[in-house]
Amino acid sequence: MPIYGKQHFFMLACWPAVFNKTLFRGLAPAGSRIRMKSLAAIAAARARVEPRMVRRHWNPWSRMSFPTTKARSMKARRIRRGRGRGYRKAILINEHFVVYGVPAVAVPLFRPVLAAVTAREGPGLQVLIRSKPGEEARASSDPNLLQAVRNILARCGLSGEETLIRMECRGFLPGWSGLGSSAAFCVASARALSQAFHLSWSDEQVNAAAYEGEKVFARNPSGIDNSVSTFGRVLWYCRGQAEPWQFLSPGAPFWFVIANTGIPSLTRDQIEKVARFRETHPSRFQELCRQASDLALRVRSGLETGMPADLGRWMDQGHHMLCEIGASSHEVEGLVEHCRSRGALGAKLTGAGGGGCVIALVRSRARGRNLTQSLRDLGYGAFSVRVGDPVRVPAHSL
Repeated sequence: MPIYGKQHFFMLACWPAVFNKTLFRGLAPAGSRIRMKSLAAIAAARARVEPRMVRRHWNPWSRMSFPTTKARSMKARRIRRGRGRGYRKAILINEHFVVYGVPAVAVPLFRPVLAAVTAREGPGLQVLIRSKPGEEARASSDPNLLQAVRNILARCGLSGEETLIRMECRGFLPGWSGLGSSAAFCVASARALSQAFHLSWSDEQVNAAAYEGEKVFARNPSGIDNSVSTFGRVLWYCRGQAEPWQFLSPGAPFWFVIANTGIPSLTRDQIEKVARFRETHPSRFQELCRQASDLALRVRSGLETGMPADLGRWMDQGHHMLCEIGASSHEVEGLVEHCRSRGALGAKLTGAGGGGCVIALVRSRARGRNLTQSLRDLGYGAFSVRVGDPVRVPAHSL
C-alpha cells in the first residue's frame, strides 16, 4: 500500500489546482491511480464548499510551507452587502410650479450615482463619497446625507443605532446643482439597502423610500426628482394624482446641452422664495399656474411627435415664467443668452434655479459638441446628452 507524507496530504486536500499529469507524474507510487483519483475528488469537493479557506498556495520548494486556513467567524457571516444606482435628471418644463399640482416633464441623464452598502452588527453610520474614478473615498461632512440615509433606514424598519452601516457613493458631481443629485443619492441608497437586507423592493417601494430621504434636502419636494431617478425614463409628472407619473416615448431623439453656472443652488431656499411670491401675488401666481399647465401639454406633444423647433420655443416661454417668480439669477441669464446666441433652439434654467445648471436644446449631436466646447472655452462646465430612449448604463463596480 503506498504511503503518503504530510506534504502530499495537504497538497491534495487544500490545493485542487495541482491535479494534473505533469505535476503528479513521478510523485505517486505505481498502482496508486485509484487512490489519487479518490483523494482528488475529495479535495475538489472541499474546494467547492470552502473556496476561501486557503490563505496561500503550498510552496513545493519549502519543507515547512504548508497552506494555512482560517475559518470564517460568526461575525463575518453576518455581513450584509448591497448595491444600487439612481439617475440624475433635468426638468424640461415647470420647475417650482410642479410643487403646486401643475404637470411637469423631466428627462433622465447619463450621469448615475452609485451606492454600495456594507452592514454588520454594531451601532454607527458612515457615508463615504468618491467624486471621480480612482479618487480615494472620503467621509462626508454633510449632515443632510446622513439624515437622508436615516430616513430611508426608518422606512426599512432599521436604525443606524442598531446596525453598523458603511455606505460608499460614487458619481457625485460637486457644484452641479439642479440635476437631482440628492434624489439620485437617495434612490441609490434605497436600492442598496433593499438588496443588503433582502427586502426585494419594487421600483415603487424604492421611489417611496427615496422620497423620505429627499425631504431632508427639500422641505416640500414635489416627487418628480426621485421618480425620474428611480425609473430612468422620460416622465410626465403631476403631483397629487392617484398615479402621479406617466412614461413618455419621444417621437425622435433629442440632443441637449447641460451647462453649469458654478453658483450653488439651494433647493429649500428657492422653494421658500417662490412660496413668498405666491403669498404676495396670489392671483398672478394662479394665472401663471394655468399658463404652465397649458405649456406642459404643448411640451408633451412636442416630445411625442418629435418637433425640436417647437419644443425649444416652449422651453423659452417656461424660462420667462420662472424668471417672473424669482427663480433665475444674473449668472443663469448670462448662460441662457450665450446658448441662444450660439444656435440653441431653446434654453432655460433646470432645477431650483438661483444658480445651478441650464439646459439647452440643439438640432444635432454636432451642434451639441460645438456649443459644449464654446461653454468650456468660457470656463463653464458642460456636457451634451441624448434623450429618446430609457437610460441604459453599464454595470460599474464600486
